[in-house]
Amino acid sequence: MSSALIASAVRPSENVRLTRQHPFAHTLKIAGSFLVVSVVALFLTGHDYRYLLAPILAMATIAVVHISLLSERDGVLPVFEIGTIWLLGTLVYSIVPFVGFLAAGVQWPASADGRLLAYQFDAEEIGLYAWRHVVYIAAFCFPYLAFRGVRVTRLPSLPRVGSSLVVSLVVLLALEYSFKWAMYFAYGLDLDISYTPSQNSWPFPHLFLTFSCRSLLSFSRRCS
Repeated sequence: MSSALIASAVRPSENVRLTRQHPFAHTLKIAGSFLVVSVVALFLTGHDYRYLLAPILAMATIAVVHISLLSERDGVLPVFEIGTIWLLGTLVYSIVPFVGFLAAGVQWPASADGRLLAYQFDAEEIGLYAWRHVVYIAAFCFPYLAFRGVRVTRLPSLPRVGSSLVVSLVVLLALEYSFKWAMYFAYGLDLDISYTPSQNSWPFPHLFLTFSCRSLLSFSRRCS
């Protein structure tokens, strides 16, 4: 009698169906929600904006799937995952220029390189170029997720930073900024502007400039 009661308690009821949850159900929900929001955003934007917004959302979707899938599979957020670090760096590098074009009103922004101003802004052509970034990111992420396996990336114990290293870095930073401002006030050389004119137009010896830059680089390597 007692064994029959135990067997009936252990055996599931015939009216109850046991459903097995998909192993990546959380990732599918997040990716599906993000995809729905992306489609709605594309419908609410203008025609020219869609050329740039579509690849931006595609790259963001790949990043969401990558991080969510690793988090669900490993049980931890892949903060120190080398693939995640690469993905976030590449994502920022790829998305920021196109976001700037959108913020400027689908045209060249005022701070754009002067060589771009000679060309007419074509949102469709630039959008096609943005899709190359999508292919590049997808070509890395999907094979990475397939062959990586299940493992947890643990943060190793980092050595304690000594006070001498901190002082050396502060001194190095002070020397670099002192050199930069000295060259600016003495010769009008601005090292913060990209695509500056040739050094021949400045009353500054090119040999001394090269020697100074190499000396600072050698000093920084020794400190590191």
